[in-house]
Amino acid sequence: MATTQQGSTAKAAMREQLRDHPVLWPPTSGIQLTEHVISLAPEPQVASCYISYGDEAPTISLRTAWIQAGARVLIPILMPNKDLDWVLDDGTAGHAKQYSEPSGQHLGIQAVAAAEVIIVPVLAVGEDGARLGQGGGSYDRVLGRLPREGRLVIALAHDDRVFPAGILPVERHDVPVDVIVTPHRIIRTTTH
Repeated sequence: MATTQQGSTAKAAMREQLRDHPVLWPPTSGIQLTEHVISLAPEPQVASCYISYGDEAPTISLRTAWIQAGARVLIPILMPNKDLDWVLDDGTAGHAKQYSEPSGQHLGIQAVAAAEVIIVPVLAVGEDGARLGQGGGSYDRVLGRLPREGRLVIALAHDDRVFPAGILPVERHDVPVDVIVTPHRIIRTTTH
């Protein structure tokens, strides 16, 4: 396992490289991702899912499907300390070119503890569950507070951003995902 400084440096270099080569999502990607996730978690009572922006995996179809099925869908709000607060998704926020905070009543950082399924964004993900995010550590902080039993953590990724186990740098605080969903595959990670 890399030391914190080595891991941070390696992650920063990989983030820069990936950001220099953004992925393109075909128009049907959102529907394909939704079908795969629904096959894993068809009717959660509470789920959390980010609002995609930039070249992140599209989530509007998934959030809409869950809301229409009666789920409470929580969406994150980035706080100044890089932790995440949560609001209830009202179904109006779509995909955006740049990130903007969703509106709604703040439910507090512990609201996500009720989620049976947590959808996390990634720049890249390894088949071992290693996740390379945006670099703020927000989701590692959230996932580190929650018990894993009875909860499914899913990374939505472009097929080109899924790496073999052991490739992505991992630090001690990193929390792996359980499942990777791409438009073409469902991958149960090797750590779970």
